[in-house]
Amino acid sequence: MLQNTGKLAGYTIFITGASRGIGKAIALKAARDGANVVIAAKTADPHPKLPGTIYTAAAESERRTRLLLHAFII
Repeated sequence: MLQNTGKLAGYTIFITGASRGIGKAIALKAARDGANVVIAAKTADPHPKLPGTIYTAAAESERRTRLLLHAFII
């Protein structure tokens, strides 16, 4: 796991496609580095072949970082 550098403290980052994959990983890392993170996804519906939704991504981010993330469906 990458260390928290705190370099993003005070910044707000809006990340699309953050319910899975690289978008989710970027959101988690940015939150650990102190950023205010807003995550967005195109649907709240689960994908039949991929785990997770925007809501599970937000919940995981909050658990891992102890920060409240704002989740939006776009």
